[in-house]
Amino acid sequence: MALSLIAISYASDLPMLAFVGTLGISASMVPPLVMAIVAENLPPRLSGIGFSIITLCQNVGITLSAPLAGYLLQSTQSLQLTFFGISLFSFAGAVTALTIKTK
Repeated sequence: MALSLIAISYASDLPMLAFVGTLGISASMVPPLVMAIVAENLPPRLSGIGFSIITLCQNVGITLSAPLAGYLLQSTQSLQLTFFGISLFSFAGAVTALTIKTK
């Protein structure tokens, strides 16, 4: 996702369409994987709480990401820096996912 976001800021025309498609496909893969990790790592009696925490974090991220992207765009006046700032969250998510210990 992070590489697609950075590539979108430099692409135009047909390559941009390919990068947007790649971003859409990778973004659609994240929620099922996250929910599967919760279901796999928690006992059945705690899975409901785990799903609610994941959903809460997802909604907080959705709520904060649009104003943050707007702030970055307004303060930097650069689409490339804005997309790079957004892609840092994808990198942080990937690092977190790689360091999670599973059962």
